[in-house]
Amino acid sequence: MKKASLFLFAAVIIAMSLQSEEVPATMPSESYVGRWGDNDAFLLITDIYDTDIVFYWYISELIDVRASAIIENQRIVFRVRDDTGHLDDYIYYAISGTLQFDENGIMLIVETSENPMIRAGATYLYSEKINE
Repeated sequence: MKKASLFLFAAVIIAMSLQSEEVPATMPSESYVGRWGDNDAFLLITDIYDTDIVFYWYISELIDVRASAIIENQRIVFRVRDDTGHLDDYIYYAISGTLQFDENGIMLIVETSENPMIRAGATYLYSEKINE
């Protein structure tokens, strides 16, 4: 009985360790290239390369971000300074976060933000690809 219990315990530990392993991030397919969202707020994926993703994130007239994302620590991450203002004086705010690509679309998760209009922890889901 002890041998069976020990074997079961070992099997549970192995199963738990397999479940907790992170799956390494990979670059998404070219099918994600394009405009996601609507006319008021959108994410435009312009290029997907082997090592980075180039995108444009438009939130409002006053907030837009041109950036690229790379794989780092098994996640697709971006770090940028947005060019909020677009008037006489540009103000640059640091923003960082992750992009997640799946069958539901693209999720942009803000991890840190100096921009008072973009909250750290905010999640933006772009589930509809706009055909232009």
